[in-house]
Amino acid sequence: CLSDRRRMAVVGLALAAGAFVECAPQVSRATPEWLQPLASSPLAVAALVAVALGSLPGIGTRGRAP
Repeated sequence: CLSDRRRMAVVGLALAAGAFVECAPQVSRATPEWLQPLASSPLAVAALVAVALGSLPGIGTRGRAP
């Protein structure tokens, strides 16, 4: 089970990544052509970031014992 701090970190960073893609669409144009459909969708980027960060074992747990 994820702690509240970790959940907030994952959701916040995922939302920030999605907002970044929405505000800076030129970034998705710099990705390889096969990745552009995924990289140009803020929802897809946010979902991928959330899944990736959720699978990392240390984010948002600073100062806490495992």
